[in-house]
Amino acid sequence: MMNFSRPPMYRSARAVPSASTSPRSWLSSISIVRAIQIFLGMIAFVIIITTMAQLYPMFHSVDYNHSNMRSVLSNEKPQSGAEMHQGVHKNLLEHRKGVMDHIIKERAKRLQQGDEKDQPQKQGIENEHAKLEIQSSKQMENQGDTKLSKVKPPVEVNQSSIEGKNKGKEPPTNVNSPPKLKDPLKTKNSEKQSKSLDQNPDRPKVGTKENPSNNHDNLQKSQSNGEQKLARGFSGLPMDKTPALVGAKRGTIECDVDVNAMAYWNSPQGKRDEEFISPFRVTALPGKRKYLTFEPDGGGFNNIRMSMENIFVVAAATGRTLVLPPPQEVYLLSSHRRKFDEFFPIYSESFKKRVEVITSEEFFAKEMEKGGYLEVDDESMREKLLNLSKGCEKMKKNPHSCWVIDEFLQKRGLTAQVKDSKNCLIFDENAFKRGPSAVTSPMTLRSIGKFCEGREPLYYGSDMADPGILHFQTSDYGDYRILNHFYSVIYFTDPAVDNYYKRFVRDFIHYHDNIFCAA
Repeated sequence: MMNFSRPPMYRSARAVPSASTSPRSWLSSISIVRAIQIFLGMIAFVIIITTMAQLYPMFHSVDYNHSNMRSVLSNEKPQSGAEMHQGVHKNLLEHRKGVMDHIIKERAKRLQQGDEKDQPQKQGIENEHAKLEIQSSKQMENQGDTKLSKVKPPVEVNQSSIEGKNKGKEPPTNVNSPPKLKDPLKTKNSEKQSKSLDQNPDRPKVGTKENPSNNHDNLQKSQSNGEQKLARGFSGLPMDKTPALVGAKRGTIECDVDVNAMAYWNSPQGKRDEEFISPFRVTALPGKRKYLTFEPDGGGFNNIRMSMENIFVVAAATGRTLVLPPPQEVYLLSSHRRKFDEFFPIYSESFKKRVEVITSEEFFAKEMEKGGYLEVDDESMREKLLNLSKGCEKMKKNPHSCWVIDEFLQKRGLTAQVKDSKNCLIFDENAFKRGPSAVTSPMTLRSIGKFCEGREPLYYGSDMADPGILHFQTSDYGDYRILNHFYSVIYFTDPAVDNYYKRFVRDFIHYHDNIFCAA
């Protein structure tokens, strides 16, 4: 009979699970970890104790005692100020006493070297020293919190004996102040300096009739007006390498106090900048002008200023007449309408040589006439635009909203397609005359690519130069808002031209003098 029972199964040694670890094994591992932790804790404790032992001598000694602590906790007034000085004021008083001792010793030594026969004066100094010691000890007991600058001990010297000894001589040195030793080198330099000042007829002499005041402010004013250094670029090149600064002078600020140090611009500019003519100037028909209009940024004043600098540079480069927006409120600055010329001197004669500026009221009154850029047949619309050009409100639903003028200018002019985050505005002479395809120089293309950094170059050409009105829709919170500095939006491929417009912004787009004076 066959046996169909299942044969016994045999497992390899690998398949048999290992015996469980004994309790002693894991207990021993825990004990090792515990020992390591205890050891590290002891090391940390030793380090802390050692550090405290090293730092403790560095602190001032503190006069702690039980009575002082009880007086502090119970709000009781201590018996004397010295009980609460806690070491610091005590050290100040001891330092003051040491300084006084040193001054008295040095004074006595110098007087003894000058005239050893002045015994009464010497006796007076010894008396003074004794009085100072007594007074210092009293002040340490009762005036622990007295400031060092207020402690001025009286000094009594027998002047009659000194005067009798020094008849016919120079008056003795005042004992209240330490005698000043003459430095031969300093004396020689001061004599040379006084001679050089006397030889300069243009420099006002302090203390004379021409300049009776002898204070520091007038001296500083006389120096700062004529001797201020020129405003220069970051590189600070020497004058022989910066011909644009030849003939320039540092700007000044008219104010009842001297604040010329705040002027960071040059006025006038150098001779080369004064004679500069932009290669990108537009041409207009006889009797006509070409304009640049813009909408102020809707943010705070810093955003408005930053956006407006871009507009000023474009206006100066293209030679277009800049039309200022109507007076309107400035966000977070005022609740009434403001004009842009209240902040910047854009109507000055020097600025007018670079950019011609007119108001919106003048612009609409002139160009809404027959044959003008803004000619309108509807009389009511014409009247409404003329009124808004005198002042408007930012709110879109307001009946006097600035949006009416903005939308009207967008339709009548060419809206510049400069998108701050997507474009960089490039001024290149070859592109201006023959189109963007004329820019073939590898070096120029590399510089443009480096400047734009991923943005698409938008070349200034005939498409932007031909229209009578070039409009910037910079109040738009979408693509057309220019919320960047001009030197990161506008690029002139000619370095000389690029540097000129950086100097233009520095020297002209600054606040009025009265704002600096008020600041």
